[in-house]
Amino acid sequence: MQNDRKKRQVTTAKYFSGPTGSVYQKEHELCRLAEQVDWQSGEDEFRSYYCPYNGRPSIPIRKIVGVLLLKMMFSHSYEWGVDRWQENPYWQYF
Repeated sequence: MQNDRKKRQVTTAKYFSGPTGSVYQKEHELCRLAEQVDWQSGEDEFRSYYCPYNGRPSIPIRKIVGVLLLKMMFSHSYEWGVDRWQENPYWQYF
């Protein structure tokens, strides 16, 4: 019994600690689109609007821009977009 529990814990830990890209189908439209977006250019463009020395650290710029792009592409409200991002692994990958 104890050995089975350890085996499940190791399997679960391996699943969650592994690279997230192995869980997704790379042919999915959002995976393909995420590979085509120049994320570094977006971060460079928006970096001047965030102060790294003042207050709580910001949410990563890529996440902010990604959620806003998805929200606009699928015509969702901000709240709906955030909720969908939390539930949808392809939105998170994007």
